[in-house]
Amino acid sequence: MELKKLNKNIMVKAPEGYHWMNDGKGRFYLMKHSGKFVKHPNASLEAPFRVVTHDKPGDSKERMATLALAKAKKS
Repeated sequence: MELKKLNKNIMVKAPEGYHWMNDGKGRFYLMKHSGKFVKHPNASLEAPFRVVTHDKPGDSKERMATLALAKAKKS
């Protein structure tokens, strides 16, 4: 099964009490914080993630892309 990258990014909010840390290479990690979030280098409350999809037997590529986007919008 091959993942197909769509030309779509979604911004994902960090869970309550956490923030995203960018390692400078495009990878994001969750970091716990106490109290109110204080902005610092490479830290944010939202991070961009690529949307991907893959083919399933019996499903068309277009249908899979539509389902992936609909699911991403709900979260």
